[in-house]
Amino acid sequence: MSVVANRSLSGCVSYGLNAVVSAIGKNRLMPDTDHPCKIINGETGTSFDNTSWVLGRLLRDHDYWKHKDVHDHLKDKITRKWDQMKLDSITTHGTCANVRRPKKAGLCVSIYKAKEECLGRPKRDKFDYSGMLTTLLQLLLSAVPLIREGDWSPFLTTLSGSLLSIISGCLRQWRREKWPCCANSEKTVVLTKGAGCQHAIVIIGDGRGFDLEEMAVGSEERDLPCDIFTRVAVFILAVLWVLLVIFAAGLKTNAWYVITAGGMGTIQNAYVVGGKRTPESFGLPLEFLDVIGEIGVMDTLLAVEEKYPNLGSNMVSTFFPDGQMTEEYHLKWEALRARAALQGGKPRRSQTI
Repeated sequence: MSVVANRSLSGCVSYGLNAVVSAIGKNRLMPDTDHPCKIINGETGTSFDNTSWVLGRLLRDHDYWKHKDVHDHLKDKITRKWDQMKLDSITTHGTCANVRRPKKAGLCVSIYKAKEECLGRPKRDKFDYSGMLTTLLQLLLSAVPLIREGDWSPFLTTLSGSLLSIISGCLRQWRREKWPCCANSEKTVVLTKGAGCQHAIVIIGDGRGFDLEEMAVGSEERDLPCDIFTRVAVFILAVLWVLLVIFAAGLKTNAWYVITAGGMGTIQNAYVVGGKRTPESFGLPLEFLDVIGEIGVMDTLLAVEEKYPNLGSNMVSTFFPDGQMTEEYHLKWEALRARAALQGGKPRRSQTI
């Protein structure tokens, strides 16, 4: 039974040792982004690969938190593309029976504005509450042997593991690495997977939000090694995790209570990892402004440029790396760029639209 207990809690030791290696070897605690995407500066057009785990998750979960207007607009655009495909098929083949509804159509650009309230303070959601509930259930379960037999070992083991987990999450280094940037930014940035993707998220700083460009590339704060307090704390926590598992492995009776409590924690962790979250849950509150999208990608960028001068033109190089376009599109872009040059300033909604 002690062998099984050792296996069920081995993840705790692995986590503790990995945290030590990450803090000392990689100089940080946050993992690398698990959802690659590109960041475009809406004012200069420069683009680069995102390195922020938070921004990667923000784009990954966009289908979950996107505004209802975005969902309705995209649905309508796909329907229009389908109708066009059926019409083309009838013209070419005389029938549209084999034309299936497309899963995506062109590019859909969602416009958001940063909100100042709760900036950098994640809003509690169902995943946070599930963690609290799971911890409570684990403690109640492990308290059964204490109440029935006076065996305090399972409860002490579970309580110690819960406290170590909470303390690990309270390290201030987490906050420094999640939001390694300045606030009150005026920058406009675009989050997207690049050419061929369905969505692009435009976030206007408006002097309220984080500098997402700095956040995406990693500021000097993130490149610095963890401070001495973080390194010492992580090392001590790793040692305590090892001691806890050694203690758990030595349980002679009622070890199944600890195993079951650990299994509950594993299930809850899997639930959180695969869950979808809102921008507020990442400490990046956003206000929806607009959605722009046409069947063709170039037509969408032109529509963006019409409403937000300089923004659409600064996105062209990302979605059309070769820069090739028809003469008609070339003339349209020249006219819009000339208008933007006269207006000047940063990408904002045109007053003439």
